[in-house]
Amino acid sequence: MALVSSRLKRVLDEASDYSIVKSAASSVSSVVRNNRTKEVSSGSSCSYFVRLWKGKKFVSAEMASLDEKNLRRSVRLLRSAPELEFFYGLPPGQKARAMKCFDAELAEQGKDVVLEDASGMIELVRESRFGKGLDVRVTFGHSGVSVNEFEIETSEGLHNIFRSTYYGSSVSITAGSNGKKSSSWESIESGSLVGTRKKENVWRNALMRSLEGLNRKRVKRLPKVVVLSPNVASELLEYAFLPNFRLDMIRDRAGRYALGNFSSGERIFDSNLRIVDNPLKKSGINSYPFDYDGSRSKKVDLVKDGSLKGVVSDYNTSKRFGVENNGHAGRSSIEFSNIEVSGKNVEVDDFILVESVIGSHTSNSATTEFSVLSDSAVLIRKGERVPLEPFMMFGRMEDILKSAGFYGKRETRSGITMKGLVTDRIRLSH
Repeated sequence: MALVSSRLKRVLDEASDYSIVKSAASSVSSVVRNNRTKEVSSGSSCSYFVRLWKGKKFVSAEMASLDEKNLRRSVRLLRSAPELEFFYGLPPGQKARAMKCFDAELAEQGKDVVLEDASGMIELVRESRFGKGLDVRVTFGHSGVSVNEFEIETSEGLHNIFRSTYYGSSVSITAGSNGKKSSSWESIESGSLVGTRKKENVWRNALMRSLEGLNRKRVKRLPKVVVLSPNVASELLEYAFLPNFRLDMIRDRAGRYALGNFSSGERIFDSNLRIVDNPLKKSGINSYPFDYDGSRSKKVDLVKDGSLKGVVSDYNTSKRFGVENNGHAGRSSIEFSNIEVSGKNVEVDDFILVESVIGSHTSNSATTEFSVLSDSAVLIRKGERVPLEPFMMFGRMEDILKSAGFYGKRETRSGITMKGLVTDRIRLSH
């Protein structure tokens, strides 16, 4: 069934182009506070994101219901709307490719999964043996499962529907002893059912780090080699580096690189470095077969063999610059999907492992510079872990990636999949 009825289409006649996206979800979740399951809730949501054009005039609106009254209001606003710098229309209607991002087992077992997660978090803490006077608790735990539907209809005759599933679990564990307190947070996300052992390893890591934090030390001589965990490396890439690979950032001259840098073939980074944006990844948490314009989404090499290769783009901005449209239009800007980072594997035995930081969002993507505070870090020397007091970290992601090495297991955090990032190009300061 079409999103827009014949009656609503008459209302939209005043607009030369339109795109209507319906986002619907049903979800179930559990919450744990202070070692007790506080609530299990379920619900559903539905909204419509409407974009209208008349020539270069443009308006957008979000609606709880797609009805004549709401559409007429948007059409009235369109008459006096400001003009865009450029608009070439919407892409021709194409049928979306089939994608495996819906896990029927996860959708069916959602409530059981979140209840088991809540019990598992609590049991992990209660069954662990702690010393006298040590208070350890799950201060906050959350697990959720959702079934999502994304449907689009445009004035170009396109009508596509995409369904997906999502699982997410996060836990914050606090340990206290003799007036000291230490907390640690961990999370896991997937588009499909996650095994119990894998989840328990994530929760156990949060428990271990909270206990380690009670015995932090200040070490005078620190090794030069730093390993950024996948959690930290993905945060710094997201805020300090990846925005430079959006075509709208290049359009606005807000990024570090110009469009010509992507065709020069000049090697800027380590020759083994590869960064890919893959919206077609099976069970990826940010996978989609088509974007907000209705364009088919494509896999894009951002960096390959250490050279700048491509940018994520949408239909109109790619037309403006004469580059390929790879279907990454978001609600209001070009967006990334699933990022995969790889390079040369290295072995290290005397290094600082940084497991979480504070302040990644303050990074400067135009220079790739960052200045963050370590929230959880350990010195690893001859197989022993020594928890460290917080320290400041300064650097440039561009410099780090010029000699990047990778260590440990691949993990996915916020849609970015990679191993730990090894570098000796970060300055540390207590």
